[in-house]
Amino acid sequence: MSDNLVTSENLSIELLKSIFDDASMETHLGSDGSLYVKDEILLVIRPPEEKDYICFITTFVFKKDLTRLQRLECANNINGCFVGTACPVDDDVLGMDFFLCVKGGVSKKNVVWATKLFLSSCVWAVEEYGSDLIEGIPDFDIGKLSRV
Repeated sequence: MSDNLVTSENLSIELLKSIFDDASMETHLGSDGSLYVKDEILLVIRPPEEKDYICFITTFVFKKDLTRLQRLECANNINGCFVGTACPVDDDVLGMDFFLCVKGGVSKKNVVWATKLFLSSCVWAVEEYGSDLIEGIPDFDIGKLSRV
């Protein structure tokens, strides 16, 4: 198996951190074992329970005066334009997640490419379907995430 591939056998938070560090992306290991990656926006990768997938998660904050229906319609509109992405709504937060299958192997370069594509697609979707509904993104100083 090539050292250049991420597979079910070698998938770990530590490997992913090294991949994103090598790609000059800002990273931080949280106290809960999650990996935080900051590119255009903040991405969270939880320790994989099933090692066949990498789960990318990002969040946006809804404006405070919205109804639940407005929030759900925004999520449904975004879900309608993305295949393989889920947009859960929890009170004032719109989440977005995507699972990248590594079964059989994915190159480290493609992990970075998929991450950047996911994040830029999330920003586009929010601008397209929620620009008047989203207040912003959680603003974390990734260097101060040890409190997480």
